[in-house]
Amino acid sequence: MKHWKQYIPSNWKRQLKLWLRAWRDRRTGQARLLMRPSLAGQKLGASLPARFSLRQPIRQNAFSENKKHNLRLAIATLQNQVVQPGEIFSFWELVGPPTEKRGYQAGRAIQGGSLSAEVGGGLCQLAGILHYLALQAGWEIVERFPHSLDLYTEESRYAPLGADAAVAYGYKDLRLRNPHDSPGCFRLEVLPDALVATYCGEFPQQVFPVEFVMEAKENGKKVRTRRMASPEQWEEVGQSFYGNYQGKGLN
Repeated sequence: MKHWKQYIPSNWKRQLKLWLRAWRDRRTGQARLLMRPSLAGQKLGASLPARFSLRQPIRQNAFSENKKHNLRLAIATLQNQVVQPGEIFSFWELVGPPTEKRGYQAGRAIQGGSLSAEVGGGLCQLAGILHYLALQAGWEIVERFPHSLDLYTEESRYAPLGADAAVAYGYKDLRLRNPHDSPGCFRLEVLPDALVATYCGEFPQQVFPVEFVMEAKENGKKVRTRRMASPEQWEEVGQSFYGNYQGKGLN
């Protein structure tokens, strides 16, 4: 027998999630900290010096061309958008809903612990590389979700396990806060076989070392993410669990 929630249309569920998030953002004060995209901010971001970059391969599969198309659409909304000191970067606040009407195509997604096809698929790699870059820039990770399934072996993965970020519109966002005293932004490029992300800003002038430590778990894997906050000290900035819960993400 079906649970009563299964009779609710998915677009109604998503809208309810969006309303609840908006209410929570106002209640917690995050709403006033969210950065808003603007042409002036984009011009300022374009003038900031590049500091360091990450490059990840785009694996070839049946959806790889659709994925690159989706990545380019999303990148157009993120490119050089400056995040001022204390502001929070929200992936979905900038990208918006990844719908067919807005030009997004079907790509790989993880839902319920298994692979499927969903419009907007492929955006999780973009969120993941931004998460990894923000860790290296010393930013605060306000919100980030791991995937419910590890799809890769150590030889085939394009980023360390624990560097990923699952995003699903209305459900899971990636939120990053700029803790520095100067603005920062991200520059991104989709190449024929790779995704490149660059951090730009006056500070930091060098990368904060980041380490992903995997531990065996009875029902899956656990990864501890550590960042060197000072030459003498590592700080733990998050934990990820894989294979032992149900989730979704536009992989």
